[in-house]
Amino acid sequence: MYRIKKAAQEVGKTALIAIMAVFIAGAVNAQDKKVAVFDPVGSVENSLKEIVREEVSSIIVNAGGYTVLERQLINKVLEENQFQMGGLVDDAQIVEMGKLMGANLAFVSNITPMGTNYYISCKMIDIQSGRVEMQKTAQTQRGMNDLIGIVQTMAREMFGQMGKSQQMFTTQLVAGFITADKGKVYQGGRRLSPNEVQFLMANTDAMRLYNNGRSQYKNGGTMQIIGSATFV
Repeated sequence: MYRIKKAAQEVGKTALIAIMAVFIAGAVNAQDKKVAVFDPVGSVENSLKEIVREEVSSIIVNAGGYTVLERQLINKVLEENQFQMGGLVDDAQIVEMGKLMGANLAFVSNITPMGTNYYISCKMIDIQSGRVEMQKTAQTQRGMNDLIGIVQTMAREMFGQMGKSQQMFTTQLVAGFITADKGKVYQGGRRLSPNEVQFLMANTDAMRLYNNGRSQYKNGGTMQIIGSATFV
């Protein structure tokens, strides 16, 4: 009997870790942000604005956790509301358009010529709150030669910082609030129904482990698992 209980406990612990991993993955995915990348404003050529926008979009996509809205969708919303891509300089307008696009974030930039160099300002606006989440500025040293490289660096830093902060928050939240006890799973103190657990873990290895743990509990006596995990 002791061995059966011990096996049930081990299976249960494994299931708990798997459950937590699934919750974390699900929570991170649920946090995927839709980003509207607007053309830069400023007195520079349209071809340069397009290059900057495409470079920023590429970096956002590769950062993970973000979806870049299609340019056609952005253009359509702007046209329907009689705005031009390069004419959005007011944060309130950007927030208004972002809501119509279904965006969570808006990336806007300004490129201002300064002699042979350029002054660059980039900011990230939260569409829901209208708050500027992050802003960076820089100036080229070699004119056009280092403009794109500087924009790339700024975008990587902005989305890298946001991604790390978001992941740390999600990990801490999930690890701290998911527990299991005697084959029952809780989140934030509320017991999840078997249907909720199955929905969250559908088509994953965690589902098999969870069912095995419940089976071991029913057949082998007491199985108690109360724990949390720290994920790095």
